[in-house]
Amino acid sequence: MVLTAGGETRVGTVLGGSPFGISFKEKGKVKVELIKSGDIEDIKVAPEEDADLKPRRLNLVGIDKVKRHLVDRHGYAIAEINKMAPEAALQFHEGLDHEPLSHFHSDPPAKGSDEEKAEADDKSDEPDF
Repeated sequence: MVLTAGGETRVGTVLGGSPFGISFKEKGKVKVELIKSGDIEDIKVAPEEDADLKPRRLNLVGIDKVKRHLVDRHGYAIAEINKMAPEAALQFHEGLDHEPLSHFHSDPPAKGSDEEKAEADDKSDEPDF
């Protein structure tokens, strides 16, 4: 939240509120302040910062999932992909340049590694194919 009170604008979190005021924790501070309703000049939702998108790591694609992957992740037409044999689809996929795409393929990181922890923080509901 962006709070303006007493002529000062601060960014933080509203932890609670009532008709009498709010409890406000300023970003980067430990202390929680009680701010009376009459002292609040303006309060609004803070704009979120746009983070740069990074390619996601996907597991290596096997012959059993390559056709679905080409349709769902690369946007190829189902009719075209269905004409391919699984072996041909896998070879086609391996020939694609993944550099400009939203994902790359590699083996999963080792259990307990920093890579695995970072990846767990960035998980989405998207299927891993």
